Amino acid sequence: HVLVTEDIMITNPGRVFEIVTLMVLAKSYCSVSPIVSILNEIPEAGLGITTPWVRRTSRTVCLLVLSVCAYACQEHLGLVEALTGSAFTMMSSFILPPLFLVLLSYKTPDQTPHIGLGKAHLEATSLVRKFTKWDRAYYWFLAVMGFIVGAVFTYGDFRELFSEVSPAAVGSPR
Repeated sequence: HVLVTEDIMITNPGRVFEIVTLMVLAKSYCSVSPIVSILNEIPEAGLGITTPWVRRTSRTVCLLVLSVCAYACQEHLGLVEALTGSAFTMMSSFILPPLFLVLLSYKTPDQTPHIGLGKAHLEATSLVRKFTKWDRAYYWFLAVMGFIVGAVFTYGDFRELFSEVSPAAVGSPR
């Protein structure tokens, strides 16, 4: 059980909770379309999908698959939170940015992909190419430590999730 949800069911938090819940629902509703678009952007480009109708169909299918997955995970909310909280947050915040920087620093100017950011792209790639071996070692260290810490956090979340003693039962009289 999710403790916050149980607490809300037991106590009546009032109108403020209802307003916040409506705001979260509105945010979720408005976030789905951009998330699906971002999720499909790379596969569509890789498959050469350019026509608007095929892109809409692709994104609709993706939304349906994600909806089925969300429905299937409904009873496993703790597992979903463990994965998104530990693994994906660490990956997007602490592992991938330094890893991309250090990998980009090994590319020569003709190997660096142009990503359409204009002058900002040129400035960023010229800065990254000036990395010394110590800069690269620092970014490798950040990426490796982020991976290790993320793995430890994810393991801890899974261990806690699948342990026989629930967090609510710890410290409560038996």
